[in-house]
Amino acid sequence: MNWNNITQKQWKEQLQTLLLKSDIALERAIIRIYEAQTDDEQRSNKSLHYDNIGFNRVDAEPMTIMAKQLLGGTHLSSRQRYIARKKMPKYWRQLMVISKRVNGYA
Repeated sequence: MNWNNITQKQWKEQLQTLLLKSDIALERAIIRIYEAQTDDEQRSNKSLHYDNIGFNRVDAEPMTIMAKQLLGGTHLSSRQRYIARKKMPKYWRQLMVISKRVNGYA
C-alpha cells in the first residue's frame, strides 16, 4: 500500500485494523503516543495539558504504565492487550501524524 496517497478515512481504517490484529503494532503505538507526551506528563502518569497530544485524561495513567513497562522490555499481558485494544483506536489521528512525519509523507 502506498501510504502517501490514501485518504484520512483510509488511514483511520488501516491503523485501527492494525492495532486490533498486531501485538507488535499495538505495543509500538503505545510507546509512540507516550513519547508524544510532555516530560511532566510522562513522570506523573497524567494528562496535564489540553494539547490533543499524548494520552487523554482517562487513559493517561494505565497507558503510561503500560508504555513504561514496554520500554523496560516486558511485553503486555493478555489482559493489558485487551485493555489497550479498547483504548488505542481513538489515537489513530496522532499515529497518522507521527507515521507521516517519521516516514516523510508530510
